[in-house]
Amino acid sequence: MATTGTLQNSAAQTYARGARGLGLVLAGGVVAGALDLTFAVVFYGQQGVPGLRILQFIASGVLGRGSFQMGLASVALGAFFHFFISVCAAAIYYLSVSGVACVNMESMLRYEFCVHALIVLAFLNFLNQFRTPPMLVRAFGIAAVAFFTAAGLCVQGWYVWNFTRGNWVA
Repeated sequence: MATTGTLQNSAAQTYARGARGLGLVLAGGVVAGALDLTFAVVFYGQQGVPGLRILQFIASGVLGRGSFQMGLASVALGAFFHFFISVCAAAIYYLSVSGVACVNMESMLRYEFCVHALIVLAFLNFLNQFRTPPMLVRAFGIAAVAFFTAAGLCVQGWYVWNFTRGNWVA
């Protein structure tokens, strides 16, 4: 039977573990966001795109084309969204694998499907910036996306299944 002192210690340990996890998620998200942004600024900077324009492009996902005329306000919003997405990806990873002694197939698949959904949504938002093609082209595009999404998830699931059973398939 647990005493009051034991319950308080258990609650304190749970709180410390949660606070440590939150710190890890924030640190991981900020580091990943900073590295990703550094890569984008260096890569597109070599092609003549200023760094502020990259952040305005990120903000244009919400604000539309008008974000390029908003100045530093859209730059700040783009930076916020960039780091918010990075922290969300770190949180999804942390939540999918926390509480397990080893990485198992279910936690890897949870992470895979959540991140896959984020990538698809970001891609659809990117495509929204182009003019709408004719109906036949859209129908073919939707069918192609559905096919390649299903094929990609099958291949990823197969790799995760082999990875979690010790069958390295690199």
